[in-house]
Amino acid sequence: MVWRSAYSSGVPRPLMRGVAHGIIGLMAPYLIWRVRKKPRLRLMMVATCGGCICSAFLHCVPWGQRNWEQRALTIDFIGICAGLTGHIFSWEWDLQGFYSKILAGAALLNCLLYTVVLLCKLYQEQEMLVALRGFSGMQLGLQLAMLVAAQRRMRTMPRVLASIGPPLALAYFRRFGAFDAEESGPLPVLAGVWSPHEWYHLMVASVHATQLSELHKIEAPEKEKI
Repeated sequence: MVWRSAYSSGVPRPLMRGVAHGIIGLMAPYLIWRVRKKPRLRLMMVATCGGCICSAFLHCVPWGQRNWEQRALTIDFIGICAGLTGHIFSWEWDLQGFYSKILAGAALLNCLLYTVVLLCKLYQEQEMLVALRGFSGMQLGLQLAMLVAAQRRMRTMPRVLASIGPPLALAYFRRFGAFDAEESGPLPVLAGVWSPHEWYHLMVASVHATQLSELHKIEAPEKEKI
């Protein structure tokens, strides 16, 4: 089998789970090349594509043993935090001012600590999905909060969307898309194909498109801004 149909717990994998991530991962070299002259946008694209590759690695590869799936899950979580860190540095690119330096430094330190904590939990053979509900989950939430703070340079309306979008998406995911969710939520789902998990990623993608568009405008040559 070269395509995953279920997780080690026996839970079926929806057909679209991880597919979009895999497509973005395959397109990564081209996407990064396209923005090669815009360093901040390129960093955000690298962070995004890296996270997508980690997620596709988890959801699409048919892991034969639970311990290997737990390792892939750990890599996926680390990829999420590293991706958020890359986004923060995309906004704080110039590191000008005390606030910028503190925010970037705190994000990097939190990401490193998050990685160490998760690797220790993996070594202790803890269940990763459960482990993320504790201290590690708070670390990931802190990273998201720092990203919202870093987006202060966006225009008013995009900044509002980028600020409230991720928390709302996470709340939706926790209620309807988590592994132990008891309801499927208000949005339509298609059994075996599309679930609340996919809706969550679609919500995040819409916010991320706004971020990429804003950075593109910031780095555009003056003649393109007219």
